[in-house]
Amino acid sequence: MTFLAVILAPTLRAYIHQRGEISALEQQIAQQKSTVKTLSQEKQDWQDPHYVEQQARERLKFVMPGDKQYTTITGDKPADATSPESGIASVPDDVRAHRPWYGEMWESVVIADSGAKAPASESTVGKKAEPPAVRDTKSGK
Repeated sequence: MTFLAVILAPTLRAYIHQRGEISALEQQIAQQKSTVKTLSQEKQDWQDPHYVEQQARERLKFVMPGDKQYTTITGDKPADATSPESGIASVPDDVRAHRPWYGEMWESVVIADSGAKAPASESTVGKKAEPPAVRDTKSGK
């Protein structure tokens, strides 16, 4: 009896291991068949000229000759809008309230130069940012 157990144990272990591999491969095949089916449907969609035209209009904002395109701008930001966390520095509200447009623009340059992660320093907030001095190249001054 012990002899039979010694002979059958490795064979049984190999059989169980191979059944586990077969099960995993069957799952992988089912997943790949699903992917192939999805990609085949997508390929079939791209064969349709109306689908291609729809995608060009939606994704690339293309219009047919003679058509007019209108873009609606609302006060709501879309979900994919950039935010300060994504690397773009914003101009503080107190600066925006007391400056002309070119002052806001220059302040945004100063903030952008200081880096998106660092907040605007107190030396630039509330003070006028002076543009760099312009040098006269003809007279050498």
